[in-house]
Amino acid sequence: METENTEENHVQASKIITKYLGWSAGAAFIPVPGFDLAAVTAVQIKMIADIAKVYGVPFKKDATKTIIGSLLATILPSGVAQGASSLVKIVPGVGTILGMATAPAFAAASTYAIGKVFTQHFESGGNLITFDTTAAREYFKAEYDTAVQTQKSGASSKDSGSKAA
Repeated sequence: METENTEENHVQASKIITKYLGWSAGAAFIPVPGFDLAAVTAVQIKMIADIAKVYGVPFKKDATKTIIGSLLATILPSGVAQGASSLVKIVPGVGTILGMATAPAFAAASTYAIGKVFTQHFESGGNLITFDTTAAREYFKAEYDTAVQTQKSGASSKDSGSKAA
């Protein structure tokens, strides 16, 4: 019976992650520098709150913010790119276009990875107090890289499909 419940929780958590990918990418489209980052973080926090609820884990917003920041530091070069894509929106016209082209991809990939890390942690019986960011960084990075590769292969398969037509 517990295996069924674990499987059911995993399916629910996966649906939550998928739901928030779109919200996260959409939040990254906000053309105001800084507001986009705040909106993406708010979406990620809400996603984690929903996943925690599935697993019956008490939610703490401040702890979650700290964990997200620590995990994002793992992908610092990409994270710097995210900050840059937010700041480049300051430049009228071209800056807005460039920022809006890169920010949603980063937001979606990082949201996916954060969701996967928290799902794994809650499935193993952990909570926000027992979350070890150092131990989770490798898994987070792997999930982030998977999401980025999935985006790239999706884009290239769409490109090759449109060239064939």
